[in-house]
Amino acid sequence: MANGETTSDPERIEYDVYLRERESLYRHQQDTEQAYSKTILTLSASLIAFSAAFLSLTERLGSGGESTSLVCMSALVWCWGLLGLAVLLVLAGLAVGAWSFDIEIGRLEDALEDASVLESTNKAAVGSRVLGYFAGAAFIMGLGMLIRFCAVNLSAQ
Repeated sequence: MANGETTSDPERIEYDVYLRERESLYRHQQDTEQAYSKTILTLSASLIAFSAAFLSLTERLGSGGESTSLVCMSALVWCWGLLGLAVLLVLAGLAVGAWSFDIEIGRLEDALEDASVLESTNKAAVGSRVLGYFAGAAFIMGLGMLIRFCAVNLSAQ
């Protein structure tokens, strides 16, 4: 090269490191997606079932066998809406999470030639995490609305 210029090959990762990382990513993907999704979906469905059972229970708790009117129904509607939103966000997070792992595997394959590709951020992985955070927040808010609805109606009995 003229004028003292030198070319350097990009830093590469070794193939056994690549294989270990790919296997680790795959295992992590499966464990994380299954645990978090099962938790949010199970708890959301359980709370919706609990609220339906609570409705029938409060009907039977009326004095003298007469049916009672429920108050604060808007809290129950918000509860169901937020729990449904939590389920939808979990499902969206699963799709984005699967896409992010495909991207990450592609980046690992590219790192066989140039390790600097691993320095960039996987935006799909960030999106999947954000969807998970919002799903958790929607679940907690839905739980809060259910507690409010139950508390108000139990104290009205």
